[in-house]
Amino acid sequence: MATMTKRWKFEFELEPSTIANVRRQIGQIIENEGGAPEVEAEIEVAVGEILLNASHHAYHGRSGPLQIEVSLDHGRLEILIHDHGAPLTTPPTIPRSRPIRVSEGMGLYMVGRLMDEAEIIHPAKDARGTAVRLVKNLHLSPSPEDDDADEPLDGT
Repeated sequence: MATMTKRWKFEFELEPSTIANVRRQIGQIIENEGGAPEVEAEIEVAVGEILLNASHHAYHGRSGPLQIEVSLDHGRLEILIHDHGAPLTTPPTIPRSRPIRVSEGMGLYMVGRLMDEAEIIHPAKDARGTAVRLVKNLHLSPSPEDDDADEPLDGT
């Protein structure tokens, strides 16, 4: 029997005070669908960072419309977060290496490390605002990097 893709869609006014509630709603979906608690926490942090960026950069701390589309297919969770803020003059990217200064993309770097895939789509499909696509497998799978997580940085 084929499994159908599950989908959820949220539309709301993004305000700094709504970010924690939205993170919890996403976390509840992951919990209800059997996602590992560690994965749930990573996704909540990544979603929170993207929402903070939208609040700060798209709406400059004021409220503004935001849509989140969530889909789940065979344990693969995809989240599309779309704001309708002012166009960016320099579209950001997800940094692959750690930024030298915290103020220059550390949050997006962290998002890239927490998620299996992360990309910024600018402008969004409707030519307004910015969209961010996040993808994560809901079930834990050890990565080679995790094997070295408890070793000291100096190799001793």
